[in-house]
Amino acid sequence: MNQDLDHDYFCYDFQPQPALNDNGSPFTWVDSIGKKHKAYPDCWSVFLSGKEILWQIKHSSKLLKLEQTEKWQQETKALRKECSRRGWELKIITEHEIRTSRLNNIQYLRGAALHPPKEEFIENIISLFSLLLKNDKGRSFTDLSTRIQKKNPVISESEIKHVLRYSLYYQILKFDWTHLRWSNL
Repeated sequence: MNQDLDHDYFCYDFQPQPALNDNGSPFTWVDSIGKKHKAYPDCWSVFLSGKEILWQIKHSSKLLKLEQTEKWQQETKALRKECSRRGWELKIITEHEIRTSRLNNIQYLRGAALHPPKEEFIENIISLFSLLLKNDKGRSFTDLSTRIQKKNPVISESEIKHVLRYSLYYQILKFDWTHLRWSNL
């Protein structure tokens, strides 16, 4: 989840397992027989629009069982009430919303981010890439890399791909994953 939000252009900030009480303690709620319980939501995020979301993440098989229990129903009701009081939204999601091709792409790009390319290559490759994309938006990533290499034979095609992956990871180049298009060109 954190990798996904960390690379969401519209996500302004996020915090794993946020403390919901002002004193920094976990969120507490009282069940129907008066017993206190603690809840540990998985993540909180705020977006550029100002929208704030509290996330609960459960494995789909576990969520099906939890939804049948009174304790879970009371806990989510208490969390929804707290979110409503704060003007937030509560989202309960499963691995199906997280383990997507977008996350696979982020993990693939992360490999390039761990090993920064040569600084002098970045600006040259990005400008060539932007120019080629403006003229030919239908080309694949590999085809564009090959065309950049032909225009600048000093830099290898693998180095070009590395710079592009690095630039996507750090959002030097911005790609709109929802609409599958470059968003800053």
